[in-house]
Amino acid sequence: MNREPLEPYASPEEAAEFLKTNRLKIIRMARSGSLPAHPLGTGKRRRWRFKLSELDKHMQYVLARPCANERNNNGATVSAGASQESEAQAWS
Repeated sequence: MNREPLEPYASPEEAAEFLKTNRLKIIRMARSGSLPAHPLGTGKRRRWRFKLSELDKHMQYVLARPCANERNNNGATVSAGASQESEAQAWS
């Protein structure tokens, strides 16, 4: 049986480097569910691990969606939804 090698889990530091942001932002987004993450342990002191392939797929999905605020033909701002706006705020 040919098995593909398992993808290793990445630390918050490695995930932050991959996404070009900082470690604390990655951890906050993992806690809030904004990023695909795998918690180790229970309680307040969880350790978070990430699969870079999941982060890449997540970012491809986020980047493929329309912008949170787009203008219609009349020039008025149209909101694409609260979830997109909150996700955009999490990255800023």
